[in-house]
Amino acid sequence: SVRFDPRVTVTEFEDPVERVWYNDEELDRLKYDTILLAQEYLLTHPDKAERYNRAILDPVTGTYRKKALFSLPILSSAEEERIPSPDHKEYEALIKSQVKTILIVDPNKAILDLFCKSMHSMFPNA
Repeated sequence: SVRFDPRVTVTEFEDPVERVWYNDEELDRLKYDTILLAQEYLLTHPDKAERYNRAILDPVTGTYRKKALFSLPILSSAEEERIPSPDHKEYEALIKSQVKTILIVDPNKAILDLFCKSMHSMFPNA
């Protein structure tokens, strides 16, 4: 069954920009192509494969974790696009143009305040 938390307000808005959404077949194809790309990259970069395959102890949680595959350089937009560094003025303009609003939902007021504070420090104009 579906339940809604009365403490959460959901606001619907109309987007003036026509969006193109992907169907299930297109998403499956993207997933398949991405997995192949990642596999080919790891096979041709054995040093990276070792790094992504080795679990490292997380000092905070005390658990062993592997590096996330989505962080592979081959899957990064930085290979094709130049992304300004955070200390550059272009970076601030990029953040302003890309991040308009941030929705943070948490029933715990203390956690909500911490999230809001950290998001505001990263995205002061959102």
